[in-house]
Amino acid sequence: MSDDPPSFRIPRRLVVVPDAPGARDRAAAWLRKLALSCDVGWFGPSVPGGLPGTRPAQASHWLGRELDALVFEGGELPPVDALAIAAGLLRGGGVFLLLAGEPPPTPFGRRLRRFLAEDLVERVAENGRWPVPAIAPRVAGHRLNAGQQRVFRALASATNWLPRTCAVLTAPRGRGKSTLLGALVAHWLRRTSLDVRVTAPNRDGIRPLLAEVERGTDIPCGAGTRDGPLYLAPDELLERGSAPGLLVVDEAAALPVHQLRRLARLAPRVVFATTTTGFEGSGQGFRHRFLKALHADGFRLHEFRLHRPVRWPPGDPLEDWIDRLFLLDAEAEARAPAAAEEPALRMRWLSGASLAASEPRLRAVVGLLSDAHYRTRPSDLRRWLDAPELRVGLLGETAGSGIVGVVLVQLEPGLEPALADAVWSGQRRPPGQFLPCVLAEHGALAAARRPALRVLRIAVDPRWQRRGLGRRMLRAALSWARRRDVPVVGASFGAEPGLIEFWTAAGFRCLRIGFRRETTSGLHAAVVLRGTQPGAVADLARLRARAGRDWPVWRAGPLRGLEAGVAAAVAADLPSAGAVCAALDWGSVRAFARISRPFELALPALQRWLHADPARTAGLPARERALLEAAVLELAGWPELCALAGVSGRRDVIGLLRGSVAALLETDSSAGVA
Repeated sequence: MSDDPPSFRIPRRLVVVPDAPGARDRAAAWLRKLALSCDVGWFGPSVPGGLPGTRPAQASHWLGRELDALVFEGGELPPVDALAIAAGLLRGGGVFLLLAGEPPPTPFGRRLRRFLAEDLVERVAENGRWPVPAIAPRVAGHRLNAGQQRVFRALASATNWLPRTCAVLTAPRGRGKSTLLGALVAHWLRRTSLDVRVTAPNRDGIRPLLAEVERGTDIPCGAGTRDGPLYLAPDELLERGSAPGLLVVDEAAALPVHQLRRLARLAPRVVFATTTTGFEGSGQGFRHRFLKALHADGFRLHEFRLHRPVRWPPGDPLEDWIDRLFLLDAEAEARAPAAAEEPALRMRWLSGASLAASEPRLRAVVGLLSDAHYRTRPSDLRRWLDAPELRVGLLGETAGSGIVGVVLVQLEPGLEPALADAVWSGQRRPPGQFLPCVLAEHGALAAARRPALRVLRIAVDPRWQRRGLGRRMLRAALSWARRRDVPVVGASFGAEPGLIEFWTAAGFRCLRIGFRRETTSGLHAAVVLRGTQPGAVADLARLRARAGRDWPVWRAGPLRGLEAGVAAAVAADLPSAGAVCAALDWGSVRAFARISRPFELALPALQRWLHADPARTAGLPARERALLEAAVLELAGWPELCALAGVSGRRDVIGLLRGSVAALLETDSSAGVA
């Protein structure tokens, strides 16, 4: 039997059908006919009757499937993340049929139009012949190819590794990573007595892995192994606390770093595996940041990578087209400086259109940003090119073309007065105005009405770090803002002690730490700000004084799980507690009770309000009083509050708290006393 499946030898086809009247019906009829003999899928806002399919927003739920033909409703500008995911599902010999309109005249739209005009893109005339997939014979199984076999031999002995040993397997999509992992898990189950477990962000995404285990062991994965279920979700695995002898974590880049580090500590031997081409949001940053974290935690580390595709042939035209369109394989390209070299560097600001005008420059910028940040998606590229208020700052050599640093900034318009009030009370949160919304939430309504410059990303080539170039780019961003009369510059990022120290060393100051962990980084988000004008500097000083006053309440309550190093860095930066503003406290209590002000933002004011009159809650029913005092005075956690209230979730608890505070406001004539 060949080392490669039959589909390996047959290129895939990209076929474009103009999105004209009747084209959708003809595409649906074409796919229904193919569905009688092959695997098909439809990606669009509404799936025609009788066809399997999904909306683009749910495209990631189809990861792990393989298709012979699919229709993607692209319109004028397709949902690019879903487009890239769908392309990765197609087997060799398959047909990707794109219903496409005329792309808009934006930088990314012009880029897409140019790519759609390439020779490899086939077209179907209005009355022309529709394509037929070249369906290869299905085989029950095939031998691992040479690259897979090499990794298999190395990992098969993982059961003999010393404790605190991790392996990391990375591969672009379609390289047979999941099949290899399934073969390894089957081998371990057959040949060892170790308790083996598999986890991943969702079970559907690792169906090929589980199918390979069943094929190699005759163990139905749904029924579990001799020691219990083979697959457990990450949260469930961590909550159980029992350590398997060997743990496999697939699609690891879709999990936050802090959770991956906990999984690494859970079992003595862990194999992490993930795709790294970016269309699922992985990017190359996973390798840089997570591997660095494993080294810092003292783990022994083995790294492996699969290169040869198994789902389609090398040089497949569709894979090449997707990679080039979205620059999924871009890497930083600056030369390494000599040890004592101090080259002349120049800062330039470009619009998205100017950035798109040079493909080598665009590739270098995307490569640098992808390497430096944990996740980069195709939609990020589209936003960098098309967002009208976004600017790209490039730091490069004056005597060469190498780009050593990049900073992305976006000018965010201020809020209208009524909208600022609505943001403060929790009724609105308009997109594209993050910093003005933060200012409004903290009561700086006048400052929120003015524009702000948000630093979206900043990256320095690793070979050029430790030279003050990051701070130099931030100074350039501050100068850019001053020239345009923008009073505030700020940023939001996953809070780590080193990053907080970097920003504070550049003159930025912490205002707050997000109360929930971000889904991408798994960290709490820090918000830092710096004024560029005397009035803004004074406004921020007042805001930070209030934050310093409220910090102990937040730290003891909603931020009790914050990493100690982060908490120490924030506490060191915040000023000592400022004076209480009775009017603001009163407004916060009333907005929590009668409008929609978030509980965490209102919590310090609620606590001061209840402390001011210990008998204030006496008139409440016993159960309501106990819940309110537990939430506000005792700062109990959500599981405890849910149990106390007899409800199932945080939202229900907050609804009860709002009702109790509203009742007190109705009966307490002294409610306005801070």
